[in-house]
Amino acid sequence: MAYCRPSQGDEMDKIYWRNGWAWARATVKGVERRDPLGTRSKREAEERFQRWLADIDAERKPGADKRLSFRKAVEKFTDEHMAHLEKQTQRRYLESLVHLCVDFDGKDLAEISRKDLMAFVSRRRKAGVTSSTIIRDLSCLSSVFTTAEDWELFEGNPVKGFLRAMKKRKVLVNAQPRNRYLSHAEELTILDTALARAADQKMIRRKEKAMIAAAIALYIDLGLRGQE
Repeated sequence: MAYCRPSQGDEMDKIYWRNGWAWARATVKGVERRDPLGTRSKREAEERFQRWLADIDAERKPGADKRLSFRKAVEKFTDEHMAHLEKQTQRRYLESLVHLCVDFDGKDLAEISRKDLMAFVSRRRKAGVTSSTIIRDLSCLSSVFTTAEDWELFEGNPVKGFLRAMKKRKVLVNAQPRNRYLSHAEELTILDTALARAADQKMIRRKEKAMIAAAIALYIDLGLRGQE
């Protein structure tokens, strides 16, 4: 059996509840696996739990990797990988997934070939997309394959080799970063504007205004990003 059945007095496969919602838990080859069942009903939770256990068995049968759909792989990717990323990174991945679904939704992972990847690159180029954006989209697809590998749902990742080949042949090359520095006049304009806005706040004292100006000057000189 692919997943561990509970021994007497030990509950390894079970339904548990989190904020009123049902979750499934099982141990697969020594690794604990948890997934939401998406219901608050005890009866429906039990039915979904049994189907969930059956799906785990199916995943472990020989040849199961050939039947793993792109959509299922994306669901696993979003549940297990994206959920732990920063919001900005999540948004970037979601943008890529929207475009990847146009070409690969309805396919199994095993059906995605080098030809399909080239077709994706060609379509995105015709849409006026830069190489950097295409690389980002394909890196997202590569992460989908990697997540499927990590969960032993699929073996192989054709995207890694494809990206290496495209970069080596300079078909896909990341754009060089462009550094843009503020002039002294621009920096003074920003400081004056910030201090003028601070002056509108009656509760801000003169010393605090000076600290605001110093902080903004520091941000500019260090080149910090907005989230930093």
